[in-house]
Amino acid sequence: MKEFNKLSERQRNMLRYIEKYTADNGFPPTIRQIGENTGINSTSVVNYNLNKLVQAGYLTRSQHVSRGLRLTGPVPGGERKKGSGRCRSCTCTRYRYHLRQQARSCARRLQL
Repeated sequence: MKEFNKLSERQRNMLRYIEKYTADNGFPPTIRQIGENTGINSTSVVNYNLNKLVQAGYLTRSQHVSRGLRLTGPVPGGERKKGSGRCRSCTCTRYRYHLRQQARSCARRLQL
């Protein structure tokens, strides 16, 4: 894995955004969303930098799947905290639990 401080500023910002978005939403952002939130107008430039991050070992990609980005580990200096992701159907921070237990209701929703 390439050292984090040897990545370009643009690539570091992309990693931080992907980590934050995934933690907040439970799924990764689109290429267009990454560009909009990191100040890149061209989706091909975003794609180029994502491929560089894959080569550096920070991401894995599923080429034929929309939002097919996965971080390979925590981003140095990022905001990831254990259990900081969110469920899609509510505001709880246990989205991984929901993915495994899709038939169950969210405990926080039941308390409302």
